[in-house]
Amino acid sequence: MDQDDCAAESWNGREIAASHSEAFIEEPDSVRASNGDHFDLLPAGYLTINEHGLILESNLAAASQLGLPRDFLVNQQISSFIFPDDQDADCLRRNCFSDTGKPQIGKVRMVRDDGTQFWAWVELAKGRDEENGASVCRIAMSDITPLMQAKEELRTSRRQLADIIEFLPDATIAIDKDKRVIIWNRAIEKMTGIPAQEMIGKSGYAYTVPFHGGARPLLVDFALTDWKA
Repeated sequence: MDQDDCAAESWNGREIAASHSEAFIEEPDSVRASNGDHFDLLPAGYLTINEHGLILESNLAAASQLGLPRDFLVNQQISSFIFPDDQDADCLRRNCFSDTGKPQIGKVRMVRDDGTQFWAWVELAKGRDEENGASVCRIAMSDITPLMQAKEELRTSRRQLADIIEFLPDATIAIDKDKRVIIWNRAIEKMTGIPAQEMIGKSGYAYTVPFHGGARPLLVDFALTDWKA
């Protein structure tokens, strides 16, 4: 799956689901046979679609994720469950049947039957129908909405912190462990006459030149010194 179209985003906490998902993608019959009724109780959702994007089969987790009884899911278009504002609705089907020769993974925003949205982590792989040999796509998916919400909350917190630092009345500079400038706020721009875009990312004590006329350590550099070395 294209990294920009349905970008891959790993997450943790689905080890059991992941192991079954790989088996289902590669050997669906053996998964059903080895798990029996438990196949329907696995935490990840499993779907099989044909080349036209019609859902041929589903386990209970997939039906629950998409908000329909399993029997109602069969013969529904998979595109009707893809959130249209993120990408064209046929993206998932096209990626399913692309000729990469290996499973593809990524995240896709999906829509339940009642209109609510969720983020799904999906693994796609082409296969053959065991009965008639027709080309099919096997899909394993997990709901990663809590992860995506947590990431968005973290991004929001970082933006808010950056805004606070940017408008502090005190001249403020921050460097990372490699001594690169990561913060150069408006007050220090005014003090030095050097805009942030010229200083952010610079290293080699470049941030000390406006104060000392040459590159030399500042107090902030000693805070990052490993005194045990």
